[in-house]
Amino acid sequence: MKIIKIAEEITVDMVKDPNCPPEILTEVLRRGKDDQISQCAVQNHNCHPEILTEILKREKNDLISQWAAKNPNCPPEILAEILKREEDDYVSRYAAQNSNCPAEALIEVLRRGKDDWVSMYAAQNRNCPPETLAEVLKRKNNDGVSYSAYNNDNCPIEEKWIWKNKIKNPTMWFLNYLNAHQAVKNNPEIIKLVKQDLVKALNDLLAGKITLTTEEKDKINKIVDYFSSDFVISLYRNKI
Repeated sequence: MKIIKIAEEITVDMVKDPNCPPEILTEVLRRGKDDQISQCAVQNHNCHPEILTEILKREKNDLISQWAAKNPNCPPEILAEILKREEDDYVSRYAAQNSNCPAEALIEVLRRGKDDWVSMYAAQNRNCPPETLAEVLKRKNNDGVSYSAYNNDNCPIEEKWIWKNKIKNPTMWFLNYLNAHQAVKNNPEIIKLVKQDLVKALNDLLAGKITLTTEEKDKINKIVDYFSSDFVISLYRNKI
C-alpha cells in the first residue's frame, strides 16, 4: 500500500473524522505507539486491512491491538490466525466477535468445549453455523457459552427448546411439549425423545421413585392423551 507523506501535523480530530484518508491513518499507526491519536486512528472504519493485519501480527494485547481486532475492516485471515493461538485475552475476544470472523474459526473455538469469554463471543457471532450452536446446547451445560448459543438467531429452534426445558427440569423437561412451537412438536427426533423420557417418567412415578405436583400430573396426563395412538403410551392412560 502506497503511503502519502502528509505535510501538515496530524491531529486527533483528523483521525477521528470518518472521512479521514486511509493513508493518514496508516502513517499514524505505523509509528507503533499506544497513544491517544493511535487509539483514535485504529478505531476509524477507513483503516486499511493491511495496517490492521500488521498491528495484529505483533501479537500484543494492548488497546491498539484490541481495537484493530474489533475494526470491521479487519481481514478474516488474521482473525482466524488470532483464534488459533487459543488465548482468552481481549484481542481474541474481539476477533471472535468481529463480523468478518470466518465460520471455520468459530467452529474450532467452540469445539474446544470451554466456557471462557472467547467461546461466548464465538457463540454469539452470526457467522456461527446452526449445527455448531446445536452441538453446544447438546452438551446440556448451564453455562455462559450455552446461553450465548441459545440467544444466537442461527441456533435451531428445536435445540433451543430442548436445552431450555432440560436446564429447568432435567427429569420432566418434556412437560411443556404441548405448548411448544409447531416446528418443535413436529420434529421426529423431539417426538422420539419426548416419548422415551415420558415412558421412563411414568414408570418411575408408578414405582414411587418420583412425585409430581397437581399441575405436573395434569400436564403429563395431557401428553399421554396426545400420544394415545402409541400403543405403549396408551397403556398408561388413567393410571396417574
